[in-house]
Amino acid sequence: MRIGIGKSFGSFHIGTSVSTKGIGKGLWNLIVWPFYLMYYVCIWPFVAIYRAVTKKKKVKKATATAEANRYLEILNESSKICSETRNPETFFSRMSLIDDTIDKLITYEGVIHFTGEKPSEVKQKFNSNRAQAVNDFIERYAKDTRIKIYELKTKSSKINKANAFYNILYEYSDKMPSESIAKLTEIAEQLKSLANQNIE
Repeated sequence: MRIGIGKSFGSFHIGTSVSTKGIGKGLWNLIVWPFYLMYYVCIWPFVAIYRAVTKKKKVKKATATAEANRYLEILNESSKICSETRNPETFFSRMSLIDDTIDKLITYEGVIHFTGEKPSEVKQKFNSNRAQAVNDFIERYAKDTRIKIYELKTKSSKINKANAFYNILYEYSDKMPSESIAKLTEIAEQLKSLANQNIE
């Protein structure tokens, strides 16, 4: 509906008209705008902050999940290498890497969900099994050393090989539990005895 105001002069018409629909819309905006103002002044800033924080948390969680998956890969790979290698440098460097990797995973415990054991629980188990892991490595390394002692021809070279076993591993004594140092000393004595017995 339109309301017209005007005057005719012959064939000419001078005036204006207003739509009642436009008036209703204008009145509605006039009534509602204080609520819009209140929303954008009092509520919108908190909504914006909440969205920003939520988005940041999602990004942080996604980043943490990707990094944690990579650390888990490193952990699995290093554990496999430690259980198979016969190289002292490789073994102890990987043991240190396992320590560091688990510590990094522990920092994500409050950020992402881990299935199975938590990294802090894995750390406790790793520490409790550390001596056994080192002892197993010492025995693998000793097995290789025994084979080489048998293959060597002279007494001096056999004794040198037995001494090298102890000297090389003792360089890593600061990374060994006391139980493993005792194991190293025991096996080193056995290898020295073997070197003295195998004389052509």
